[in-house]
Amino acid sequence: MAATPGSHLILLHQVPSKPNTKVRFLGCVTTHDPTSPLVHLTHPPSRLAIPVDISLVAPSLPPGSLRDGEWVNVVGYTPPVGEELVVTALLLWGAGALRLGEYERVVGAEGG
Repeated sequence: MAATPGSHLILLHQVPSKPNTKVRFLGCVTTHDPTSPLVHLTHPPSRLAIPVDISLVAPSLPPGSLRDGEWVNVVGYTPPVGEELVVTALLLWGAGALRLGEYERVVGAEGG
């Protein structure tokens, strides 16, 4: 049996530069319409918003976990080059209490 490749821990602004890759990143919910399979995540102060398709994980998400301003971790796949950038979430969970500066320092030091 072939092993499933691990995800690449990156900062949200690096997502567009990782086509066709399994990624893990942290983002802040900016837009979520409960009738849509998409949630938009950003990492303030950046204005870049990454759309994430939550169709696969939506049934297991606790109510209220995608409120505007909530920080979440995502593991998912980015599309191949040339396709619209929408990350397909395989896992999504609340970040809880986090030290954002420390997270940015550690993940940024790893280089993504």
